This record gives sequence, structure tokens and C-alpha cells, in this order.
Amino acid sequence: MYTIDAYEVNAASALTFATVTRFLISGGLTVAGIPFYENVGTHWTLTIMAVIGCFLAPIPYLLYRYGAWVRKHSQHAIRRD
Repeated sequence: MYTIDAYEVNAASALTFATVTRFLISGGLTVAGIPFYENVGTHWTLTIMAVIGCFLAPIPYLLYRYGAWVRKHSQHAIRRD
């Protein structure tokens, strides 16, 4: 919803980019995930993924806090002053 609200006129392009990026990352992680589980082990793999998740968890809150600043510096975002 943030992408649609921030890029009203260009929302289709922004959503396409986000979707393609998500699919490419998930495809790459599928290829890398199986050897990762086999070589490192289940417990360490899940611990590493949980730590990565903890580092990424604040991103929505940061976008909520600094979203206006991000949109102000974007060439394509809708500016609501």
C-alpha cells in the first residue's frame, strides 16, 4: 500500500519492480538454501535467518518515520506538502 500511495501515477511500474525483485530474490534463495541447510545445519541456518530478520524488522517503522523525507527526495513520488 505504501508503494501505491507514494507513486500514484507510476504505481504499476513500482509494483512490478517490487514483485520482480521479490521473485528473483526468492529464486536465488531457493538455489542457495538447500546447500546452506545441508552444510551449516538446521539450527544454525535458522539462527542466521532469524538474526537477518531482526535486522530487517525496523524497516517498516523507519519508512513510517522518514517516509516523507524519502518521497521528498524521489523524482517519481507524489509530493504532498
